Amino acid sequence: MGFILEQLKHCLILLEKEINKFDSCYILTHFPSDFFWWEKSSQGHTFGKIMKNRKVHYIFSGHTHPKKYQIIHHENGGLEFIGTSTKTSNSFGIVTIDNGRLVYNKVKYGNENPTKYFITHSIPVKQIASAQIFNEKNTEIRIISYDENINKLIVSGDFEGTMEYKRTLKNGAKLYSMPLNVTKDGEYKINVNGQNCNIKRQFYIGDKYKTGKERKIMSKAFFRLLYISAILISLFLLIIVLPIKFVNLEFIDDWIYGLNKEKSYWIQAICLSPLILNYRININTPLYFRIILFFFFVYSLILPIHFFEPIEGYVGYSFLCYIYIKGKFILEQWSVYFNIFYYWGVISPCAIVVSSFRFKNSWVYIFNFIFLYFAFLCI
Repeated sequence: MGFILEQLKHCLILLEKEINKFDSCYILTHFPSDFFWWEKSSQGHTFGKIMKNRKVHYIFSGHTHPKKYQIIHHENGGLEFIGTSTKTSNSFGIVTIDNGRLVYNKVKYGNENPTKYFITHSIPVKQIASAQIFNEKNTEIRIISYDENINKLIVSGDFEGTMEYKRTLKNGAKLYSMPLNVTKDGEYKINVNGQNCNIKRQFYIGDKYKTGKERKIMSKAFFRLLYISAILISLFLLIIVLPIKFVNLEFIDDWIYGLNKEKSYWIQAICLSPLILNYRININTPLYFRIILFFFFVYSLILPIHFFEPIEGYVGYSFLCYIYIKGKFILEQWSVYFNIFYYWGVISPCAIVVSSFRFKNSWVYIFNFIFLYFAFLCI
């Protein structure tokens, strides 16, 4: 649950222990490797650091629902595939492993010609990693097919020829191949065409290939800034809606209304804006109204502002920066979003509009406020 996972220390210890049992391993996880907070194992490693272990060759993750699957090259040679949302993209991923060569393929479905042909070798240039074999010059192009019929497959581009049907594999796939003799290192492009088959492949043959710097999917700095912003917004609004006047700022208020033109108070008006709003609300509105406004501000700090539909029989709700479900409080960024949206969309407009009216006993202005506020929401 959550946009970023709050990892438990004992889980990291168990994961690191299991990885160290093998020479190489694949990791399957819902969250991308950098979508975890700062919890560390007994070795002082976060989840993201563990995923950069040289023994972790491939990581398969999701969660972010990209329109096209994403490939992340980790700094120690590992490769991470972030899959698409099956529902929104009408596609899913198929992994082929050909004599140690792993290729991630996107498969479209829901149309009359779904993908049935997959090049298992050579490896796409974007999927080159330290665990891959990509330096063989006297090798072959190989394709597996899930088509019921044996097809004639023509190769064009930097290499030309016709692929030969070899045999049917145990899983029912048909294997095709064509010799591939490369004389020098470099990148190459080929097209494979046949009935229901149209594949393009760009690959590299050589001893070394530079993949570039590791690309991050999620920035934790953004979420730290989010929490800091939420705290500042809460403090400012607390000052504004508190039903107690802090200081007398009548001289600035008169200048804002144009009643005092002897001096200019631009700097004071900007720096003391929360206190000015607090002053105006407290001198212009009845006490009961100020208490109601303050109650709705405090409400979201201690009471639920968003309920979740039943999940496996459990109903949860969010408040402040937590989700409460199944008797547990979970730190969750979406709760912060909900609170900020509530403050900006409800409390802030309410406070600003109320501070603009001078109604002590007139219900007319209350109705004007209600009308303007709902008009603001509609806009």
